[in-house]
Amino acid sequence: MMRGIAAVLGRNGTAAALPALLLAPLPMAAETWRCMLQSPCDERRCDNTEIRFTIDADQFAPPLDRGDPPRRRVTQVRFGETSFEAEPIMSGETRGFWLQTADGRARLLTIRADGAALYSEDPSGQTWPGHCEGID
Repeated sequence: MMRGIAAVLGRNGTAAALPALLLAPLPMAAETWRCMLQSPCDERRCDNTEIRFTIDADQFAPPLDRGDPPRRRVTQVRFGETSFEAEPIMSGETRGFWLQTADGRARLLTIRADGAALYSEDPSGQTWPGHCEGID
């Protein structure tokens, strides 16, 4: 058996590289989301607002070395006509993002496994229900 492995890997030391290759982290897929949220209604109308963002799953990989500094997780969110950076959420089957703005407001979007979504802002307390789907 060892003779067969040596024949496949060659005799010039390439076998030493095999463990490193097997332990190298594999790239994970990015998830792009498109959400339609119902914004708060006024006396005249209710609008839908589109949100798009991508979660790079590689940002959630554990560090290769315990001494590595924490990684910053960032996603670019397109919210209607505006865009901003937020921290993506990837926990079990829950997806979304959150951020704390410079003026102290918090924004949070959570997406359940069935696509049901809820966007909320603090301190206003506004919530926007909606639905999201993963897109390619």
